Amino acid sequence: MDKKGFVKKALVAATALAVSASTLHTPVPVQTLDAGTPSPEISHLHESVQILYRPVLQQRIPDAPKTRGDKSWAWWKEQLTRIKKGWTEPVTGKYICGYHYWYLNFVKIPRQDNQTKEITGWDAPFYRDNDDEIMSMMWRNRYRDLAGGASINAKNSVFAKPRTIGYTQMEFLGVDSYHFIFMAGRERYIGRGYPTEKPKLAERGWFKTLYTEHIHPFFKTWNGRALEVVVENQDDFAVGYFTGRSSYIVHNWIQYRLVPNEASAGVFKSMRLTKLTAVEAGLWTGDSLDNFYVENKDCLEGGDLKWGMMVIGGTSNAVINKSSNYKTIFFNPEAYKAKSHFTPKTKALLGFIDERTGRSRVDDALAHIMALRKQSEGSGEKYAKELVENPLTPQEAFEPSASFAYDQLKIKSQIGYVTSHGFDQLWMSGKIEYIRGSDNKKVEFIPDAPGTPEKLRGPWRINQAGLPNHKIPNLHVGAIDDVYKKAKPGQKLKKRDSRNCMIIYRQPTLLLGDNNDMPVALYYDKLPDMQATYHEFYKGMLLYDVQQTIYEYNTDAFPDWLRDRNQSHRLWWINDHTPGIEVKGGVKTELTALGYQYLASNRHHHITLVPLLESLLLWGSGENDDIGSAFHCLLYLLHATKDRSFTEQESEQLLAGYSEYIQLGRYTDQPDSYTRTPDADEFIRLPGYRNSYTNNTRQYA
Repeated sequence: MDKKGFVKKALVAATALAVSASTLHTPVPVQTLDAGTPSPEISHLHESVQILYRPVLQQRIPDAPKTRGDKSWAWWKEQLTRIKKGWTEPVTGKYICGYHYWYLNFVKIPRQDNQTKEITGWDAPFYRDNDDEIMSMMWRNRYRDLAGGASINAKNSVFAKPRTIGYTQMEFLGVDSYHFIFMAGRERYIGRGYPTEKPKLAERGWFKTLYTEHIHPFFKTWNGRALEVVVENQDDFAVGYFTGRSSYIVHNWIQYRLVPNEASAGVFKSMRLTKLTAVEAGLWTGDSLDNFYVENKDCLEGGDLKWGMMVIGGTSNAVINKSSNYKTIFFNPEAYKAKSHFTPKTKALLGFIDERTGRSRVDDALAHIMALRKQSEGSGEKYAKELVENPLTPQEAFEPSASFAYDQLKIKSQIGYVTSHGFDQLWMSGKIEYIRGSDNKKVEFIPDAPGTPEKLRGPWRINQAGLPNHKIPNLHVGAIDDVYKKAKPGQKLKKRDSRNCMIIYRQPTLLLGDNNDMPVALYYDKLPDMQATYHEFYKGMLLYDVQQTIYEYNTDAFPDWLRDRNQSHRLWWINDHTPGIEVKGGVKTELTALGYQYLASNRHHHITLVPLLESLLLWGSGENDDIGSAFHCLLYLLHATKDRSFTEQESEQLLAGYSEYIQLGRYTDQPDSYTRTPDADEFIRLPGYRNSYTNNTRQYA
């Protein structure tokens, strides 16, 4: 609709509408219920968000205004303002976007029996934190007119989710009904594409029932006239005015189109849409989803103007659907003019939502999910399906579990333990600065102020349980994985979208109680100037007095930078001439074996850095990141600089019952790779290993 259409609708409806509004009944919760389970009462929840955020449901809705300024005029005008601009609830100060305010106060959704799957009624939805996240993101992505003729272009939205979180109700019945009613007018319609007929038929019936039976009559008028259903078939639902026995004018139109294959993706060509949705994105086969975007994007944009948004969402179905389109779009949203959002299974899980606050009980939900996963561990296929259907991370949603290197349950349990006990809050963000007058030889850490937005935070994360300690020599070691920049003529560079990463690790020791054998600092950033990045690496070395840093060796730029400053001794050199390790081929296998050993020894219990744990989840999946790469290099350094090697007897004990092992250093077939001759008794164990040994400086447990 045009800029003035929204206000015009309020004025016309207020002066011309003579239809009385019906009174909405007392709401009941709308989450999917188990068969025979009564809807929980909410009347006793004083100051509950279910009351505060749904004010319309707490009173009798006034009759529609008959003339400007009558008793109900101000009430309806205020409601239209809240729907158009959103509303800040006065008690909590919470901003409810227009989509969500409309959804909570004027929309009803079907209540479905969890066992029979039958619709047992239509109720007003509860406020839930995940719904708020999703609707707020789409609200920010919508097209907006600004004062002075300026505007903000729309963006597309990509959602990945587990099953049964009520996504369809909010995205379809909530947001689409908003567009259908408030962003209507000629050539400004809604489209929905489906990979199969089943969801198409279900949604078509839902929307018709919502509009005809559950939307207040006040919203079904235009210019003083009641809107009638003028088109209703398996592909279209439209309302408008009849101008003759068989002629009509369409005012609001939603179109349902089947896209069964790649060749039929352009089903909305030549249309002008305010919202276009790819439903059940995980079921689109081949390149049909990508083709759908390419062939229909002109419905939403033209030139430098983008008036409509595309929404792509669903559950990935990666176990049974081998198409990579959905995954590619989700992990590369910028290429599709989009923003991505992932809902973990711990959000909006039935039975784990606090009704009073509307917040997901994430910790309790995680424990429940882990228990269910434990039951599926005996079957690889069943476990893989469990992860994809009920993911905790985006990678789980799109990657069958067989592609991961490490025990997902073990790592996720540690993530849950860390977050539920607040250990992740021990990590401070900030920056490391040279102390003025020290000639770049002394540094200090400056933490970010409380409440600093994510984009403005410093690139360093410091563990308060492992602050710098210069009294114990060689206490901390480091690992670096940087973004490659050409430093010398003729040097061949690798191409990848990566960030600069440095991890500083406190070595195992008996001198500091439990605060040892753990990461203590992380640098993670992508500065345009590599010289500035090298200063960051060096400042980290100074802060923690790091004398041994393993470098993922790609070019000589950083080693040369250190040599020019007489700091080459801070790198760990292989055979005294190679300033780092090249991670490729068999070396990566060795590093993965070290990771197995690390996890099998339960040393990961000392990791409280959640981004690192999440990187370990990815290792081996094809989605490896720089944090994981740096950490595995660090494991190599820790192993290679141990005070002693295993004895022959220890080696035999370690390898007892195992037919596979990896011996370090046997990788000399690449001319540019490192060369290292191992002791005959130096081995790395594969999964299942638990080792403990103690000497005067280290302890592994």
